[in-house]
Amino acid sequence: MAESEVARLLKQIETAYEAALRGLSGLACYARHDFINARMQRIGELGHELSLYIGPEQR
Repeated sequence: MAESEVARLLKQIETAYEAALRGLSGLACYARHDFINARMQRIGELGHELSLYIGPEQR
């Protein structure tokens, strides 16, 4: 079960990161700072949750 949780968390991190990157480039280059900040905050939260499964040194 932990492996599927790790895979889920990694996918969520990837999705949030891609959203933040789209906010910085391309057609969405005028994204609001709070949108990008929220995505990056979520990545941090997911990273913390991930560290509960695999340990902080493995992140």
